[in-house]
Order: sequence, then structure tokens, then C-alpha cells
Amino acid sequence: MANASSTISASTRGGADYDDLIRGTVKYYSFNLVDLAHYMTLTGAKQRLVQQIDDTFADILTQQDDMEIECFTIGKSHARRAGAGGSGYSKRYKKFNRMNKYTWSLDGGVSGRWSSYYSKKGYSGLVVLTAVTRDIIPRFPTQVRQARDAEEYSIALEQELIEYYSEDPLLANVSFNTGPSCDTTPHAGIVYVAYKLKKKRRRRGRRYTRR
Repeated sequence: MANASSTISASTRGGADYDDLIRGTVKYYSFNLVDLAHYMTLTGAKQRLVQQIDDTFADILTQQDDMEIECFTIGKSHARRAGAGGSGYSKRYKKFNRMNKYTWSLDGGVSGRWSSYYSKKGYSGLVVLTAVTRDIIPRFPTQVRQARDAEEYSIALEQELIEYYSEDPLLANVSFNTGPSCDTTPHAGIVYVAYKLKKKRRRRGRRYTRR
């Protein structure tokens, strides 16, 4: 375990504490959740997630003022109810709550994606931004076809965000669909941002700023 920045093992449940992640004391995944239940259009949900990403980066760069964003990746994943098959965080939760990470099982989702890909690529962290369940999928009479399930809606959100940041040279996405799909219908689709930091240059370098 490194002194400056520790990498948490993939067996740790519930991710890292958000404050520890933004301070750079750990390299792992964490949560800075926003509930999209009140955003009744795809555009409104995307705009709220853009704000959440910008706020998350602002938190990181405030706490680590000697660092800057080297690159970031928008992604989607999935979650099941904890204890619903597999090895969830706790079997005492009977109902999935999209705003309570302890009701989720992330095995094969964000947890696996971090340990199998982002950690190996030298990323500094991954922040889960939201979980979407089928009951909050808005109707799209003119925008796009209706998403059939939460995973489809999370893909739509991922694609909207990638398009929004497409002119940003720090965006590392190489396609509009990041990561594998779930082989069974999940309880929720997840949208996240993974980021890599680097030491700030002595001269005034590029720092992520709000749009």
C-alpha cells in the first residue's frame, strides 16, 4: 500500500469514501449521486449530469491544487439489488434504492470495470454519477425512441454526454458505447466518469474549468 495514494482492493464493498477519493488518498471508485427522477427529458437529464461532472472535477481540483485533469472517460454500467443472487453488499436490503449504494450489487459492473480496466490504465479514480431505474425513464415523443429498460436509458445518457464533451481534447472516449452490456436485465443503469490526473506544469497549464 502506497503512502501517498493507496489503491483499494477490488474486494472492498461500497467503493471509497468520496472525500478520500477527491483528496487523492485513494485510487478507486466512489459515488457523487444525483437523482434524475425530476428531469423529464433526456436533454434535462444530460444537462444535470454535465453539472455533476463539472462539480466533481471542481471538488477534485480544489482538494488537489497541484494536479490537473489529464483525461476523462464517460461510461455506463449496471447495478443489481444487493443480495439478489451473487454476493451483494448486504442481504438485509429487500428493495433497490437508486440513491442508496448499499442496496446495490456492483459485481460485474463498476467494481469489475475499475479493477479490470481503469486501474490498469493508470486512472486516478471513477465517480458514479447516477443510477437510473425504469420508473424514471422519461418519454421521448420527438427526441429518440423510448428506452425499453434502464440499461438502454443509461446508454442514451452516456452517448449524450460524450457528444456534449466531444470537442474537449481531454475526453478519452473512443466510441459512443463504453464497456460491456449486462447479460440479464439489471435493476438500474449507471452513468459514471473516470479520470486520470497529472502534476500541474510549472508554467500555467490547462486546468479543467466549468463551461
